[in-house]
Amino acid sequence: MTKINILWISPTPLFPTNAGNRRHLKYMMETAEKNWAAIDFILYGWEKEAIQYNEQLKKKFNQFLYFQQPNKKNMTYYDYYGIDDWVSPEFMAFVHEKCINKKYDVVFIEYVWMSKIFEIFNNNVVKVLDTHDVFSNRDFLLEKQGIEKQWYFTRPDEEAKGIMRADIVLGITEDDCKYFENLIKNSSSKVLYCGSGVNPISVYISQNQKNITSKIAFGYIASSNALNRVSINKFLCELSKMGPYSSKFFINIGGSICPYVQNYDNLEIYKKGYIENVADFYKDIDIMLIPMLEGTGLKIKTIEAIENLKPFSATKYSTNDIPVNSIWHRFYSIEQMAKYLAKWINSDMQAKQRTIEYLRYQSMNIYNAIQEKQKIASEMIWSTIKESIKNKMSEIHIDSKMTNGIAVSIIIAAYNTEKYIDRCIKSILSDKMHNIEVIVINDGSTDSTQSIIEEIAKLDKRVKVINQTNSGQGVARNRGMDIASGEYLYFVDSDDYIGENSIFFMYQLCIEYNLDICSPDRPYLSNRPINYISALAGWCCFIKRSIVEQPFPIRQPAIRSGQDGVFANMVLTRCKSAMVCNKAKYFYEKREESTFTLIEKDLSIVPDLVEQHISSLRNFYELNNLFSTQTSRYILFLQDETYKFRFLMHIKKYSYNDALRVYLIVKSELKAHLKNIDNNTKKYLIEDFLSIEKLDFNTYMSAMV
Repeated sequence: MTKINILWISPTPLFPTNAGNRRHLKYMMETAEKNWAAIDFILYGWEKEAIQYNEQLKKKFNQFLYFQQPNKKNMTYYDYYGIDDWVSPEFMAFVHEKCINKKYDVVFIEYVWMSKIFEIFNNNVVKVLDTHDVFSNRDFLLEKQGIEKQWYFTRPDEEAKGIMRADIVLGITEDDCKYFENLIKNSSSKVLYCGSGVNPISVYISQNQKNITSKIAFGYIASSNALNRVSINKFLCELSKMGPYSSKFFINIGGSICPYVQNYDNLEIYKKGYIENVADFYKDIDIMLIPMLEGTGLKIKTIEAIENLKPFSATKYSTNDIPVNSIWHRFYSIEQMAKYLAKWINSDMQAKQRTIEYLRYQSMNIYNAIQEKQKIASEMIWSTIKESIKNKMSEIHIDSKMTNGIAVSIIIAAYNTEKYIDRCIKSILSDKMHNIEVIVINDGSTDSTQSIIEEIAKLDKRVKVINQTNSGQGVARNRGMDIASGEYLYFVDSDDYIGENSIFFMYQLCIEYNLDICSPDRPYLSNRPINYISALAGWCCFIKRSIVEQPFPIRQPAIRSGQDGVFANMVLTRCKSAMVCNKAKYFYEKREESTFTLIEKDLSIVPDLVEQHISSLRNFYELNNLFSTQTSRYILFLQDETYKFRFLMHIKKYSYNDALRVYLIVKSELKAHLKNIDNNTKKYLIEDFLSIEKLDFNTYMSAMV
């Protein structure tokens, strides 16, 4: 069987396998190895103990690389995280440097908040996202229980954005899978069930099942996250209310949760702290306690108990997606679980022994059922991955014949443009340039846009329709780029249309002069030499696909407005030749409901947009070391797009704080980069813009207003 070359990227260190996410990762990697996978592993480490296992990791994998994850995390949206807030530009640059020239069949990413890394790799690789959990609205889930917001949480639209970067999405539970499928309805991404994963039962465990003695030994082991803290303390509080118990039981507590567990006078609690070998903890326990108030994703403490053939008592949140049927395994609340156990503790020893044996037998049955379910899931995952690899190879073969096939891929992002979409597509299809493909991405339209597109597609096979949940124009265009096969890309807005034979005229000019970019009869390329053009209207330019894809793909940032200018600036850094085609026409429709018009009505959103524009562009320049060669283009973007278009045009309409935010962004970037520009660039810089570096805000505003 042919080896599958996998790059696996994770914040989880694998060793030691005494925590839930590591055990799941171990299981997933073992299934990969059974399917003839050769794995390169990159650890984006944020756990303190990770470094001490690096040597062990180097021996296990084909190649192992470690990058320290920074502690600081910023919230893009102030009250919740953006999907990309936890992956640093430095790590993106690191992965790009180490991996871009290697041939991988599959890239595995752990956690949706690391999905931005997929953007480094082109469409030839199968992208698999192992989600671990549902992260959208986790803060609401915790707040409902009076628990502090902790770790990563986001909103559904952000999670959808991350998930749609993957070809294959793995969900831990069937409920998680249903949620993801609904989130990215009509997406080409495939959602598959993977489960938590169970390890084989060792001979040691199966041969060392002890009978209970005079005292019942309960056990609880967990990390110190907020949900665990509240759950165990609520359980112990409820249990203590139902005493006294006359020393009929004790509770061993293990893991980093220990310092946060409260003591009770009538409960005998022993806090064991960090547990090096989980099997040693389990061997002294009669029944594991698994109370949980809420939760999605991994049910690892339940899985651990089952793997050790231990009887366990759990709430329904601890056994969701696990085939259980005993009341012991699905209490509807922590209070019910505590009340039931309190009564059971006071039963006679023979009755308790029978219960222990029954629950041990149940654990074996559950283990066998999970194994069978996991086997089916694993076969489905790897058959899908192998089929996807085969399809990707077929696509590469087609791409190699690109110049003899599709000349231009026209990409149309459509959202609620039922009045215009028919005119737009027909203006393209009527062009005498026939070897084209028209990729229409219906971005979650709620009017009749979708049905109009699909009717046109039935009549002309050159039209491809993709439906997705509303994710914004940038995300839609990126999906179009991912499947485009033309020599050139052409973005057309769904409410606009083009002049007669404009595609033919532009392509003809591109071939004659070997152009990277060609514009219809618009002024964007006429005002300055190509080295000093800062941006282009993304909706009207031919772009050679090879400069967008190599040396790695450039995609539009996931920003709701102005992302095409940022994208154009990135592409221009690779552009060596560009011209205007005077014969080609593009007709722009300004609508009341357009993004541009909506921004004019609510300027308070502009500072956030500006921050996102500059952040995306700065990261791109840093990732590609462009500040050493193309600072001028960056500064000109700051002037043309940020200062002139987003600040100066509306200066009298902004609130004081909004104007100040934009002003400070411009000032900061000027201070950082103005010293590196050449004298030729200064010819294109205006005095008002340059004065920002020297003036404070109030002085500047007094002079301008």
